[in-house]
Amino acid sequence: MKRNPAITEEEFHSYWSKVHAPLASLFLKRNGVVKYTQFHSPTSSKDTLAPFTTAGAGPVLQFDGYAELLVLSLDVIVKGFSDPEYAEKVSPDEDYLFDKSENVMCVGMRRFLLRGRGHCVGEG
Repeated sequence: MKRNPAITEEEFHSYWSKVHAPLASLFLKRNGVVKYTQFHSPTSSKDTLAPFTTAGAGPVLQFDGYAELLVLSLDVIVKGFSDPEYAEKVSPDEDYLFDKSENVMCVGMRRFLLRGRGHCVGEG
């Protein structure tokens, strides 16, 4: 996700955590989302890793964060986007918060390769 350029980075991270998250969490839970996580990527973190881009790690993505939704079926996502509450409450909040023209979506399955101190290759 990229933040709306009309708001500061500090506003973005604070608003996303403290205002949008409670709004989105209730909506997502009601629509069948099992888990909702936010990953915040402040400029300071991106700047810290920037020197490693020349070491073959590739460029640091210039996003302000991402949201991860855990669902048991993609039908949950389809249902959520079709819910009138999304258009009435969630989407306008996202319009304030995000630069939707720059956002991308990734869909797939999670595979845990290392969890805690134990190795768990192949565990889904």
